[in-house]
Amino acid sequence: MRHLAGAAAIVGFGDSYADRDNRKTPIQLAVEAIRTALQDAGLRKDDVRGLLCSRAPLADMRPQWNNILASYMKITPEYASEITVHGAGANAMLKHAAIAVISGLLDYVVCVSADAAPLFIDPVYDVPTLDCDPQFEYPYGPLIPAIYAQAACRYMHEYGITEEQMAKVAVCHQNWAVHHPKAAKARKGPITVADVLNSRMIASPLRAWNCATWGPGGTGGALVITTAERARDMTDRPLYLLGFGECETHEYVTDRLALRQSHLPLGRLPQRASWLEVAAGASWTAEAPTRV
Repeated sequence: MRHLAGAAAIVGFGDSYADRDNRKTPIQLAVEAIRTALQDAGLRKDDVRGLLCSRAPLADMRPQWNNILASYMKITPEYASEITVHGAGANAMLKHAAIAVISGLLDYVVCVSADAAPLFIDPVYDVPTLDCDPQFEYPYGPLIPAIYAQAACRYMHEYGITEEQMAKVAVCHQNWAVHHPKAAKARKGPITVADVLNSRMIASPLRAWNCATWGPGGTGGALVITTAERARDMTDRPLYLLGFGECETHEYVTDRLALRQSHLPLGRLPQRASWLEVAAGASWTAEAPTRV
């Protein structure tokens, strides 16, 4: 795959936002983001022959959402799909787009992701029906933080990490997010490990600052992908795609420890191996991941 490094590039970017005072549907957000991205790339919608969407938004879970979006935009792409790798589809789209343009199949591919879940669905009742196993998890009435808390407990058990170490992750996320004017908690400013550990407990070991904010509204983002050669003629600041990877195991927490074999270097199974560690190039032992 090394020959693909830097062979594709991002030449256009667009985003869109909604809140309770300015409500928008996922379709509206997606179209606004695409329009801005195409303007940024100097293209028209008729130039869009490739359209990739991340998974159908929670606020509009109609099947074949890429077809619905294309119909709404009045375009007829020759290459289109919904990339459903849970929330990671927003990144996985780039791989498919890069392969399409590098192979010569298309000149440009638009990748788009949008949702407005906090404006249209109930996080307590609606989200667990989507993210919990219908037979072994949902009947017990868990909230989403409780599901992730189980994963966190197991990860702490396997690798001996502490709440302080997890707090550092929340600190990094918040201190990066404050630079974006639309970040949900930007107004709270930078935080410290102490701030995280002193925040209220939501589902042990996860505290308020370990959890994502539900809201305030909706977001959409779109990227235009083309070949590196074509990108150099379109902009003086192309963003080259230097690498990509993908790893999928199980959708539900109760399935995670059922994995008994894999071609990936996940170490001794069953266990809760971190996909992020694998993607980052970790070398695994039976006891703990060691960075290489």
